[in-house]
Amino acid sequence: NLTLEQLLQRGLQNSEHALRDQPLSRAALLSALGEAHHGLGRYEPAEQLLTEALELRRSNLPAGHPLVIDSLSQLAELRHVLGLRESAEQLCSEALALLERFPPERPTDSAEASWSKPAHELATARGRALLARVLADRGHYDGARSELDLALPVMQEQLGNRHRDVLLARITFASVLMAKNQDQELLADSLKELNAAG
Repeated sequence: NLTLEQLLQRGLQNSEHALRDQPLSRAALLSALGEAHHGLGRYEPAEQLLTEALELRRSNLPAGHPLVIDSLSQLAELRHVLGLRESAEQLCSEALALLERFPPERPTDSAEASWSKPAHELATARGRALLARVLADRGHYDGARSELDLALPVMQEQLGNRHRDVLLARITFASVLMAKNQDQELLADSLKELNAAG
């Protein structure tokens, strides 16, 4: 019987040979393996895999391609978990800048790379929510609050109040309000909504 770790390692080894001439397929596999390692708490291999996936996508896709932005976001999330907040903030900012530069009405160079409007809005909201977590952890509460004010309504509308990403954004929002010791009524409402969703 193979362990999950052995299966992940085997998948990586197979990709090095079988997908050598297919960089985008290799990037997709590296991304999936990186996310699996991240989920297992194996952060060092996750960072290596997600970094390589991002590099492959950047060198083989137009800048605003959804997969490039997805890779930026995955690596930003991991670096945030690792406490590399400055790097996480830079990656979030880069992803958000690309989302702004390539709205759904202005597709990238390839037709399959364009976003639907709801997908673009959700990717932007998720990016803002992640950036808010990073900013809050760095003590930049006003910036975090601004990002959350833009992100939460879109995420709630598209994902619902019980979705993991919405709950994380709500927790960040509550922590920002507590840290600033402001708007106690809004904080109380936010905590009630969290309890109701939980």
